Amino acid sequence: MISTTAAVRQHDQQHHKPIIVHCNSSGARADGTGSGFAWIRLDTSEAHIALVNGLTANVAECRAILSALRLMPKGATVCICSCSEVTCNQLNGLCSVSNPTLANLHGKIASVLHERQLTVTAKWIPKMQNLADKMLKRMKLQA
Repeated sequence: MISTTAAVRQHDQQHHKPIIVHCNSSGARADGTGSGFAWIRLDTSEAHIALVNGLTANVAECRAILSALRLMPKGATVCICSCSEVTCNQLNGLCSVSNPTLANLHGKIASVLHERQLTVTAKWIPKMQNLADKMLKRMKLQA
């Protein structure tokens, strides 16, 4: 039998367990086509994929993150896993954003974090482990 204190502690640990989301992007080819982004939430398998022409890889990555964060439960702790080291460092505040388009997207991300009261960290993962990368590749092969 679990004591009341242990049950509360167990509930609190589960409640604050981070929601893990894999995000990935594909930048446009020289002709402006072929770009897009994808994300997958590991605990629910909820996912989103979008093929949007004309995006750079970094812009597409930020759009994936923004899309995912907008659907997170209010007050959640979220771990964004990405194979973009630059994006992870920017989200974690370790490097600045100088590109105006990216700065605008980071501003929107900050607004969503504030509005939804989210706590977010970013973690770099190898591309081979990124489930969103696999989704994006499958979708592009079918297109």
